[in-house]
Amino acid sequence: MRVILINPAMNMDKLGRFANLLEPMPSIGVAYVAGSLEHYGCHVRAIDMFADKLSLSEVVERVVRFKPDLVGMTALTPSATNCERLSDAIREKLPEAKIIWGGIHAEVFAREVCRTGWADFVAHGDGEITAVELVEALEADKDDFSSIDGLTWRTVDGDAVTNKARELNRDLDSLPYPAWHLFP
Repeated sequence: MRVILINPAMNMDKLGRFANLLEPMPSIGVAYVAGSLEHYGCHVRAIDMFADKLSLSEVVERVVRFKPDLVGMTALTPSATNCERLSDAIREKLPEAKIIWGGIHAEVFAREVCRTGWADFVAHGDGEITAVELVEALEADKDDFSSIDGLTWRTVDGDAVTNKARELNRDLDSLPYPAWHLFP
């Protein structure tokens, strides 16, 4: 399965005078998810829109060129508007690709994110295991994702379903090393 993960840029206009305080930082969560997906056997790419100072159209162009089966992005409140725009543009160009959001904004607004169609899935908490289980289900052409803990998903009827919480993984050594080689 082909998976592309995006670290979206913050919406600097919404941050006002505090925008100058932000510096791009490595996205450790995305790097860990990428490492888990690579370890599973997925063909993974990453785009750091924030660090590389990419425009929305440049990100969408890279996504379309890669032709992913699954697009993931981390949604923090300052980047949520960019996540919405990216999702809309990617859906227009690649309607068959599935979209998953992670991050605190996505978690808080998971049902709305899925109902509006910005994402098909939202990962709650740490997404390493959830992402791999989702890929397994997608590869098996499932349309019922109720067995995947830590996931909100959109049903074929457009409803949003939130599964039970995933138990916290306390053995971080069990996770593959973050895929830093995918980032600038």
